Amino acid sequence: MADAERLSAETPIEEVRARLSSDEAAAALSVEDLLVASEVAYVNRDLATSVRAMTLLVARDPDSAPFHHRLAVLLFESGDAAGAAESAARAVAYDPGLEPAHDLHVQARLQAGDVDGALAAAEARATLCGPSQAAQLQRARLLVQANRIEEALQAVHSVNDAGTPTEESLLMEIELAYRSGDLHAASSAAARAARLWPDAAAPRDKLARILFELSHHGRAIPLLLRLREEQPDEASVCHLLAASYASMGKNRLALDETLHALRIDPENGEYLYMAGVLSNRLGEREQGIRYLRQALAASPDKAEIHVELAHALAHANEDEEAVEVIDRASQLAPASTSVRDLRLFLLAKRSGREPVAYAGGSGLFPPMPRAPWRDRPARPPSRFAAVRDQLVTQARVLTALVLRDFRHRTAQGRFGFLSLFIPQAINILTLGIVLSLFNGGMPPIGGHLFFFYATGVMPFYLFIHVIDHSQNLFQDNIGVLQVPVIARLDLVLAMALTELLIGFTVIVVTFGTFELISYGPRTDSHIEAVYATLAVWMFALGLGLISAVMNNLWRPWANGWMITQRFLYVASGVFFLPQSMPEWIREPLSWNPLLQCIEWFRTGFFRDYDPPWLDKTYILAVAFGTVLVGLILERALRRRMRTQ
Repeated sequence: MADAERLSAETPIEEVRARLSSDEAAAALSVEDLLVASEVAYVNRDLATSVRAMTLLVARDPDSAPFHHRLAVLLFESGDAAGAAESAARAVAYDPGLEPAHDLHVQARLQAGDVDGALAAAEARATLCGPSQAAQLQRARLLVQANRIEEALQAVHSVNDAGTPTEESLLMEIELAYRSGDLHAASSAAARAARLWPDAAAPRDKLARILFELSHHGRAIPLLLRLREEQPDEASVCHLLAASYASMGKNRLALDETLHALRIDPENGEYLYMAGVLSNRLGEREQGIRYLRQALAASPDKAEIHVELAHALAHANEDEEAVEVIDRASQLAPASTSVRDLRLFLLAKRSGREPVAYAGGSGLFPPMPRAPWRDRPARPPSRFAAVRDQLVTQARVLTALVLRDFRHRTAQGRFGFLSLFIPQAINILTLGIVLSLFNGGMPPIGGHLFFFYATGVMPFYLFIHVIDHSQNLFQDNIGVLQVPVIARLDLVLAMALTELLIGFTVIVVTFGTFELISYGPRTDSHIEAVYATLAVWMFALGLGLISAVMNNLWRPWANGWMITQRFLYVASGVFFLPQSMPEWIREPLSWNPLLQCIEWFRTGFFRDYDPPWLDKTYILAVAFGTVLVGLILERALRRRMRTQ
């Protein structure tokens, strides 16, 4: 071809189009001419002509990876994602190390809606070109789009743990850990990001919100205060700060932050509801009712707003309106037992304050005459009668709560009440089999292995179950506590009574079975086992009350109790006797009240067993002391405990 016929960068786009429109003229163009034609068309944004030139080039040299890659780029920009993915795949096949072609292959597959294909392309890139931070993050994003959150989190972990992470990669790890439900991992990543970039607002914002969800309010408040200074118009930050203050019992500060949030977003129903709740806690009833009415206008479908407003109206002796409000709450939450109980209480309160008068009727029967003695003024109740009525009411409350607890525990069990006994029976059997392998099948006392272990497991599990069920008792029964006649102490006492009934039943069934099959020693001192069971229960009741209060105020308490529980399992004589220990170990162990209780329990079954370190006075003193400490703690910290 003559030089005058060759194409150059100055060749007009019209001439390029004319050359490529004719098959004969296009066939006469050289490879260099086709490259120039493609670039001239691309500069003039004639993508169709540019694609035509690159297609001819690929046909001339089908083994050229750069030509396939360039064609893929042009097809992708022209909107043909499927064609771009196909050309990029060919480029990768001819040159596996061509990273731009791998990246384009992933983008084209994703643009075409083929997430799995894009993910396969990203994994092929990592295999053929070696792992890199950018490739791993790209793969993590694709896994997120494929809804494979756990795998995406592992990919981001490998990036952040292998080298110096970027702010983007740590923020992605925070988000993925949060979405997977691992709040502790999310808070750890957020804390790391906040340390690496102390002036960046995004990591600090993530960390504050995660700490709030973990109920680490003491750590969240300083971060939220700084965020409020940096984002003075962000109402959600003020709301989180208010909720943190409220959880720590600082209701006045919480109300101030809530009002700040309302100045930014005055129509937000959640903020208005919180302002009403906090005002009621502070005794500002009229203001609380006003906020709750506004919250109800903003969010009329929220049953909890109706319940709180009904409470406030009942305290203000506006019983008629309180009943109307709780009726609407019953319609919104017909399955809520707490709403039902509050409604029954308000109806009873209204009828007690305003007796319903005779309103006529059908006229078929005349009204009955009133007896003269009914018009006499009623005698004021005596002090004895008032105390008796209070005791009767308390007994009815405890009975109702115990029956509710029994129904709740057996509702999910396939075997009803037997489901409460089976786990302990399995535990005794497993413990006996495992430990028999270490001591040749002989117990430390007596000649019956499972009988001995039962005397240790039964009181230990009564003790543990009372405390375990106390941990989240206040938080899990917020709805029940809405009934004014029920107090926190009622919940703890009812739960402990439930455990005592279950424990006694399990003990009677277990040792009664042993008696029927003549397994174990015979004795007439079973009353000592009864006394020991009551002592264990009293000790557990006191510690359970302390745990319920402390876990409500300080969540790490539950983790500390789990560690202590494992230690007590070893140090309380469940599967050994202190007399088999050296004196330097036995002396400190003898101060363990739970070990003393288990030893006392064993004296009721082993006639000749009378350990010299057993001190029943010490056990009773510790038991009553813990109950007293628990009552004092609950009374002293009542206003600081969370109610939401």
